[in-house]
Amino acid sequence: MKIIKKASGKRSIKLSKREWLNLGKKAGWLEKKAESNNLKYKDFIIKPTDPQPPIPDRSMDWSWVHVDWIDPSDPRSGYGANPKDCKEKIDQYLEDYDYDNSLEI
Repeated sequence: MKIIKKASGKRSIKLSKREWLNLGKKAGWLEKKAESNNLKYKDFIIKPTDPQPPIPDRSMDWSWVHVDWIDPSDPRSGYGANPKDCKEKIDQYLEDYDYDNSLEI
């Protein structure tokens, strides 16, 4: 980190990429960026699948899960090729399941 005096007389700080990343980790910026890929749709979260599936199978690039999802036996989750596909599958799930009744697990 260096303090540089510009021609206008103002001082500025010069950071290396490594210093900038370390500062971001301490401040929590990197975690916030990772969460920014998540989309909210109704009571569900749509996010990129991690880890990514093999290249030939693009039907599972995104996953959707209910905000109150508990474990794999809970049916309120699934996969889609893209966010639009996930939204369609969520709508289909809500149509098939009487969502007014609470899910007993």
